[in-house]
Amino acid sequence: DGWWTTPEQARIFGHGYFVNMYAAGWCHERNVNACPDEAEAAGDCVKKNQWQRCDVDRDALGQAHEMMLDTDLCLFYRDGAGGDGVLRAAEDNCCAWVHSFVPGFDMTDVI
Repeated sequence: DGWWTTPEQARIFGHGYFVNMYAAGWCHERNVNACPDEAEAAGDCVKKNQWQRCDVDRDALGQAHEMMLDTDLCLFYRDGAGGDGVLRAAEDNCCAWVHSFVPGFDMTDVI
């Protein structure tokens, strides 16, 4: 439920998707389809989870809902909890984000 890059970047085959995945902050968003526990237990629906943008630019984007799936973020990030290494929105509380001032992560070379 949402989009993965800006409308301008979606029109071209460029690297904006990868820059956005790496340079933006992502936090879990659980049960986006509002599947009730009872309905899931009965097999009527399955809870869907995704990653939503949660950095300082989120509010600047207005009403747009920027999101990524586990299969997107696993290209860059891994679970740091000692599990199988797969980052999952359903289980992990991680905010996959690298600050531009963190030593060793020079974000000026990303774009």
